[in-house]
Amino acid sequence: MIKKFPVDRKSMDLVVEDFVRFSTGFSAILLRLLPTAQEVYFLKNEVEVGTFYDQKKIIGRVTEDYQKIFSKKKKYLVRDSFLFIPFDISDQDTVVAVVCGADPLFLTKVSDDWLGDVHDRAGTEMLLLKQARTDPQTGLLNQSNLYSLLENYKQEDGLLLLLVHLPAKRSTLGSVHRHISFSSSMLKYFSAGRAMVHYLGHSVFALVYKAQEGDNLDEVENKLLLYLKKGACHKVYIGSSRVVAVENGQDGSVNGVQLLDQAWTALHHATRKGPFSFCDYDVLAFPEKHPLAPPEKSLARKLQRRWSGLDRFSLVQFSNEDRDYASRKIAEKYLDDVSPIIDGQDIFVIIAGDDIDGAVNWAEKIVDRVAQDDTPTTVAAGIGHYPYSDFKKAELPLNCRKALVHGSFLGPSSVVVFDPVSLNISGDIYYGDGDFNKAIGEYSRAINVGKGDINLYNSLGVAYAMTGKLKEADGSFRRALKLEKDNFMALYNLGLVLQNLGRTDDALEFLATALASCRAQGRYQEHLNELRLQLGILSSRAGQFLEGPPYLEKWLETNGQSPRASEAYFHLGKMYYLAGKNQKAMTALQRALRTDEFNDGALSLLGKIYLDEEEGREIALSLCLKSVELEPADLEHQVYLAEALVSCNRFEEAKPYLYRCVRNKKLQTDARLLLAQGYLLSGQFTRAREWYQKVIATSGVEKNKLLEARSGISACSTPK
Repeated sequence: MIKKFPVDRKSMDLVVEDFVRFSTGFSAILLRLLPTAQEVYFLKNEVEVGTFYDQKKIIGRVTEDYQKIFSKKKKYLVRDSFLFIPFDISDQDTVVAVVCGADPLFLTKVSDDWLGDVHDRAGTEMLLLKQARTDPQTGLLNQSNLYSLLENYKQEDGLLLLLVHLPAKRSTLGSVHRHISFSSSMLKYFSAGRAMVHYLGHSVFALVYKAQEGDNLDEVENKLLLYLKKGACHKVYIGSSRVVAVENGQDGSVNGVQLLDQAWTALHHATRKGPFSFCDYDVLAFPEKHPLAPPEKSLARKLQRRWSGLDRFSLVQFSNEDRDYASRKIAEKYLDDVSPIIDGQDIFVIIAGDDIDGAVNWAEKIVDRVAQDDTPTTVAAGIGHYPYSDFKKAELPLNCRKALVHGSFLGPSSVVVFDPVSLNISGDIYYGDGDFNKAIGEYSRAINVGKGDINLYNSLGVAYAMTGKLKEADGSFRRALKLEKDNFMALYNLGLVLQNLGRTDDALEFLATALASCRAQGRYQEHLNELRLQLGILSSRAGQFLEGPPYLEKWLETNGQSPRASEAYFHLGKMYYLAGKNQKAMTALQRALRTDEFNDGALSLLGKIYLDEEEGREIALSLCLKSVELEPADLEHQVYLAEALVSCNRFEEAKPYLYRCVRNKKLQTDARLLLAQGYLLSGQFTRAREWYQKVIATSGVEKNKLLEARSGISACSTPK
């Protein structure tokens, strides 16, 4: 049977979006073809034409000109010193290129044929440019476009580059192709037009964000990681690099292509950190700039000499908050009697004894004096003490730093003693960096030092889940629920972990409880959609075909364009099928395939229903064949394919699939009945009777299948 080539040629035609994605290249084509032209704008509708007329103070009737331009009867229109060239994208869409700055005399004398030729040549070159810059498999931008974008990057613009590696779970040709298609859709949906998404090959994608006023790109990596993890990606690695916008006339330290090398380096580092991880190049390359950077060895040696022989003491770190004011001046004015150690902008003081309150009071007085005097700076203080829990002396300088970071949330001139909250905050910082193992260490120590609270157990559980330690995550969320049995986040996270552990019934229970908690509290509304989707999918897997459909029906009302809509429609169709609603099941499965033509489950089940409803055996067979091509290892797909083959009198082709499936307990009875039916149709009555008898001899077989087996034995005894 002929197999359809997976790359759709239609995807390489021009679309409206191309005039945004390739605006620079398309403009260059027109400027080259039209002498003296200076600028090009692309307009997509009458509103944009009207706005352009107002901005450029063009004399003319907007509606009349719009109708002329978009009527598809003229290849150009001249208005004042502007040349309007419409490009027909489809029967409904037209994009108008407005060429500015061309010589008016030239525009009045040029011939219609010449301008028509420019129109045709420009359209051809635009299409060629798109084809050269587009990956045919995904329809995304390709590596050539990425290099062009980075090479032409302007240093006065801020830029964030993400390289995303999404390894396929299975290596079969169909699985890999479907995985790449699904991953492409997920990334396009996430970027929502804010990023330019590229496919670089081998399941590696690039997202380029150009910083705009008001943008906050600081947490894009973490948000993308969580989005892809929830989207059923079994591994996600992200490497990022960025450059901050610089003022005109300043030299940026990084060019666009170097940015790619940096992101690639960060991506390689991320792949060594766990199944779900990201790494920013700046954190990797400049560890000394990290807010929790460990002290220099020279400082550590000075401190060790000072506290040597002390069994109990406090270490106070004063942080000078004005980097232009020398810390030595602060030490000379306020700390001349305590022999401080100065390290850059920081000042360290060791106070012997175990009077922690006394150390705090002393530090507060110093901080207040600096704030009240005319000193052109302020200071904050972080205090660590020894002994404290299981911390070693060598850890005290970093503990002081963590206390200072803790204090930064309280405002300037704060004085904070290192405690479990400090560890919680440092854990959050490591989590935000994508260093989940360090985050686990901080959260765990915070729980050991303090009593442990719900937020800490939740944070620890999430960090465990991100590193693939699902059993440990399960334990953390359960400890949170012991403290508060209806805590939404613990219920929700535990349900997701149980789902990943394959414990469908338990996951259903906790997610349903989380949904009830969400509704009762009127909070966490941002999680409602995800809850409905997961509950619907789990209901389908658990065979709860009456309870499950409302979840997915509600989810699809607002998420019908999501890349996960195909998965939702498949499970909805499956539950309709189990409930005996075959017509509704067919509609849902057809919608699943319109969203994702490579949804193997939808193909297989739709083929099965076509057989049951006698909608066409050959169509059913083609659907089942394609599902097995996509997922050759799925035994349920093989049973449905075998049934289609038997119905088309191709029993010999069905036999290998059926003999494979009879070894599976779940599919054994169906495979035996199909073998018996095939042997019966081919006139091998003894073999057919043997398989029917095996069905009858098996305990727990459904009543309708027992009746089919007994009827088959009768047919074997009285062959026609």
